[in-house]
Amino acid sequence: MELSASHPDVLETRNAIISDKRIKRILSRQAPEGYWESPTQPYLPKYKASYWQVILLGMLNINGTDPRVKRALEHVFQFQHPEGGFAIFGKEGAQKEYEITLQKLKKKGREAPDAAEWIQRVMHEAQITWPHRQCLSCNDTTWLCIGQTSQESSGLACGGSE
Repeated sequence: MELSASHPDVLETRNAIISDKRIKRILSRQAPEGYWESPTQPYLPKYKASYWQVILLGMLNINGTDPRVKRALEHVFQFQHPEGGFAIFGKEGAQKEYEITLQKLKKKGREAPDAAEWIQRVMHEAQITWPHRQCLSCNDTTWLCIGQTSQESSGLACGGSE
């Protein structure tokens, strides 16, 4: 039997859920800006960060009519990709993860150019800038040049034509 949202039993149950001390504790740990734990990492730490809290609140049917949940949803939706998925990190965290991935690709000697191209596309779409200046060999100003990093000049050397 399906009850309407305005049915007294539904309202009583919803009130009991939002009044529960565990739910109050979860909501008390929310930052005024709408996130839990970190404004730039909605997934980590696992089970404590924003994604997890929003999932739990949603499972308990505490929705965006509650202003705290509305703030949480607004915060979480900034990490949504155009195709509908969600990112683990904000721009700063993603940039750090992509840097680590590209460093691993460099160590493997360019074994995965498709991965580097994918990273470039994702970073471009998210408007994430690469911290390096320009390639020392080919003067390319994009970061896709996955050659050796020159520590002295903070540039890249791709091994390409000079």
